[in-house]
Amino acid sequence: MKLFLLSIATIFSASLIGLTPVLAQSQRITCLRDRNIINCSEYGSFKYSSKNYNNRKSIRINCFRDRDIITCPNYGNFRYSSNNNNGDWSNNNSNIQTEINNLYIQVLGRNANSNELRRYNQAINNQSWSLAQARRNLANTQEFNQAISNIYREFLGRNVDNNGLQSYRNQVINGRSFEDVKNEIANSPEARNRNNNYNNNDDYNQSDYNFEERIKNMLCQSTGLCF
Repeated sequence: MKLFLLSIATIFSASLIGLTPVLAQSQRITCLRDRNIINCSEYGSFKYSSKNYNNRKSIRINCFRDRDIITCPNYGNFRYSSNNNNGDWSNNNSNIQTEINNLYIQVLGRNANSNELRRYNQAINNQSWSLAQARRNLANTQEFNQAISNIYREFLGRNVDNNGLQSYRNQVINGRSFEDVKNEIANSPEARNRNNNYNNNDDYNQSDYNFEERIKNMLCQSTGLCF
């Protein structure tokens, strides 16, 4: 009996030893899911297919990195560019450009042009920039400042204040999308109050107009002076 138990223990130990290298290759990371975009700040972002991505709320999800593959349970997996994966991927530049374009959509709300793709591609390949560095760089551009200020003017009727600008800059750097920021501002209490004031002013102006029309009709009927 002792010999049998010893054999079982030996087999079990050998199994654990065999599994150790595989487990060591997998690293748990936290990513941000925003609509149909999964953003893993140090590794890039990718789109996934879902019928429920219209939910505006951004949530953090747990993913796993194994060499150059990011796996997010229930959302899929994607390959990212890494200098340490010892792999030779023929589509590396194409993948990087896709990630750069996703960054432009996430940070500035638009697609990157060819010059911008080339510039950031060179920075990543030749200067060892990470996608997180590129994202931070975009969020610190004058274009980003102007884009946020434009949203403030459109929905709040004023320029963005320094605290608001820095707050949204930090949120975008940490994974939040430009579209999500825009939706939040558009649906903020300040924006709703502004819309209500406009509606009240419209009602007031319409009431004044109706009163003036009644006075004109009375004058026309009583005096014959019609305007």
